[in-house]
Amino acid sequence: MLSIRFQLRSLLVIFTTLLVILSVGTWYSLTWIRATQDDGATIAVHANQAANASGMGARLYRIIADAEINRDLDASRRDWAAAIADERASIEQLKTWIDAPDQAAALKNGETALDHLVALFETDMLPRLQKSAEMTQDIRDLDGKIDDVVTEIATSFGTLRTLAEQEAKAVDGTFDSLTGTFQTTVLTLLAVALVVIVLLSLKIDRGVSTGVVGISRSLQTIARGELAA
Repeated sequence: MLSIRFQLRSLLVIFTTLLVILSVGTWYSLTWIRATQDDGATIAVHANQAANASGMGARLYRIIADAEINRDLDASRRDWAAAIADERASIEQLKTWIDAPDQAAALKNGETALDHLVALFETDMLPRLQKSAEMTQDIRDLDGKIDDVVTEIATSFGTLRTLAEQEAKAVDGTFDSLTGTFQTTVLTLLAVALVVIVLLSLKIDRGVSTGVVGISRSLQTIARGELAA
């Protein structure tokens, strides 16, 4: 039969081992969860950048419409140059994190459409507006083409936004899964530790009780003078 001292030491070793396993598992899980959360926050920023880019065409078209209506072409050229610089800077920002093929394709389509819009306005529309103060049919036709390109820009960058939002949603799902797994694992380890400690404690208590009963009987025997010579 195992001694009480050995059983107590075994209980201490088991408890310490379970505590170490729980601590290491908790640290690893929290590190993983934290990294996943950081990834989710970064991807959310990317999705916001893509959403902002999807409104690029509408922002530029307001300058085109103002040029067609007010015919203050010098002001329109200044506003256009500043806006184009901002929009191209936003595209360069998108390029810093895009790596998936579908995202790269959407970005390329949007950038190509932007180049087309710039050519239509600077090469075709401005000279016509400079030439005629009237809203001629060729200006109306050109405006229709510009409207189609604006829609293409919105569609391309809208696709990029959707892809980024899907990626963010997937990371959120992973985060939720990790937190759920972490909670389940911790509770399971705690339950196992509790069961093991209770069982060993009962076993030790039983051994102690048996020893105490044996000693008590021996003392009673001695008290009755029944101790063998």
